[in-house]
Amino acid sequence: MLYLENGTNLYLPCHSTNDRMLICTDVMNEILSWRCKYADCSCIIGGDFNVNLDVNGTLSSYLNKLLCDNEFYRSDVLSGCAPKFTYDNKNLQHFSTTDYLLCNNVKVTLFDLIDPAINYSDHLPLWLTCTVKSNEVDSSSSMNQTQMNTEHNVTQLRWDRADTVSYFYGTQTYLQPILPQLIAAEQDPNFDTTDDYIDNMYSNIPNSCSLLCSQSL
Repeated sequence: MLYLENGTNLYLPCHSTNDRMLICTDVMNEILSWRCKYADCSCIIGGDFNVNLDVNGTLSSYLNKLLCDNEFYRSDVLSGCAPKFTYDNKNLQHFSTTDYLLCNNVKVTLFDLIDPAINYSDHLPLWLTCTVKSNEVDSSSSMNQTQMNTEHNVTQLRWDRADTVSYFYGTQTYLQPILPQLIAAEQDPNFDTTDDYIDNMYSNIPNSCSLLCSQSL
């Protein structure tokens, strides 16, 4: 859910989850309570709903009524661009439409489904261009906040600036030698998996990934 400055990626439980409807009801009620606090702002709810809103069912009917009652509109419907599917798992041959961007008080100018050449997820990214409305922000406080932000170094990994191709192939180089050891431990019933062995294997994987990050980022 996005209020310009604040955002939350929505993920609803899948059909096999216990108390699925109860969880979904609680989540949506929490979202609507925040929506009421920022009633003057534009609002976008985006994420994996784990249900096709075009297929009649208990959850889809509940969500469609709730969205209609609160004047949320699907960006794919508003733009006239309805993707065939957003979940694409070619290995399992599973395809479905479960990801949506829902808008309230938003002017949608472009919506599209992106099919990148390299995608590490089985969900396809959604693209939305729109105009939103937000509360007026005091310019002096905004300037002070900007100055505060520039005083600190960025500590999070910037994958948008990373050499992801090198990272992808590097994982094979560094992690492939670990795999036979794990397979041997799994298949040999007499293998002595001591605490030291488990700790060593557990540390080797993140250490390898950390080394790759330092080389690729």
